[in-house]
Amino acid sequence: MSAILEMPKKVVEGLGTVNVLPELLLENGIRSAGVISDPAVIHLDCVEKVLARIEESGCSVRIYDRIYGEPDFESINRLCGSEALRGCGAVLAFGGGSVIDTAKLYCAIAVNPEFARSPENPALIEKKGLPLFAVPTTAGTGAEATPNAILYHRQKKQKMGIVSRKMIADTVILDGEMTAGLPKALAASTGFDALSHAMESFVSKKANPYSDMFALEAMRLIFKSLVPACRDNLADARQDMLLASFYAGVCLVTASTHVVHAMAYPLAEEYHVPHGKGIAALLVPGMEEIRKSAGERMEHIASHCLIKENGACPKDGAGRLITAMRDIQQELGMDCGLAQFGVKAEDCGRMAEKALENRRLFDNCPADLCLADVERIYRGMLS
Repeated sequence: MSAILEMPKKVVEGLGTVNVLPELLLENGIRSAGVISDPAVIHLDCVEKVLARIEESGCSVRIYDRIYGEPDFESINRLCGSEALRGCGAVLAFGGGSVIDTAKLYCAIAVNPEFARSPENPALIEKKGLPLFAVPTTAGTGAEATPNAILYHRQKKQKMGIVSRKMIADTVILDGEMTAGLPKALAASTGFDALSHAMESFVSKKANPYSDMFALEAMRLIFKSLVPACRDNLADARQDMLLASFYAGVCLVTASTHVVHAMAYPLAEEYHVPHGKGIAALLVPGMEEIRKSAGERMEHIASHCLIKENGACPKDGAGRLITAMRDIQQELGMDCGLAQFGVKAEDCGRMAEKALENRRLFDNCPADLCLADVERIYRGMLS
């Protein structure tokens, strides 16, 4: 199988590396930068300090911080109609996946104005957008690594994946100091999102040497560092999680997710379940369902990522992998049933139908799941 690896041009990784932003902007001849963020992140001490340094270096800063969730047609139109970022030579995105996705779409529209009239059509992105510097403040979505942006259609209650290589960020800064104030629950749910990206990619029909390399290292880091990052807020663990999230984003571009993410979309669209929480709830039962088809690959994950018994590879690696994920779920309080989100037994069939309609994802699944299989997974997660 052939594979193409496309990534940001520059990735700067390490604690405190956000402080190189002024230098990077000057190196690229940028004298006016627009900032896209949300009302909470923009007031973080580390963000305020680096923006002050950017202005001191001679680069003006203009801020748009009215990002309140995943981009939709209305929010993109408001941003593009605003004068806040008009005339900026580059965009700095400080935030999680929603902020970075919004920034990708804005950068594309700024150079391809016809894309604004039909943002669900990435074919209208003919030219590379404004230079984008992505600084993730959560460790999970991997948005900083991908050419994808999620655009929500409120009337259809549908999430659309907008994909264009011209939306890949130019520069990414992975600084664990940016996630220091992340609430434990959010750090945990986004961490499970990263784990799902890596694990689904590794067992995907489209898995390839590129995705395998990034996925295995992402999973090793997550099994090592997710709990201490959430429970103890350790700086080195937070840095590991940002790197793992980036790696997982890279591998999902070349191999793709499937059953877990396809099943998470109806939860978000119909019940407004936050993406990370939906993924955290679905990952274990989803992987259990495809275990027969993906067992050998799951054994490989276990031998690479889990502690070996007496120096030997773990027996029943796939089973130990499932157990390890369930243990992390319980320790971080992510072992919740769907009933708490308002899902009822009679809803499961409809959600299964909607999940299976997402052939873009389900066609990558190593197991040939039918409607009854998917409905059974949902029903088993109610309590």
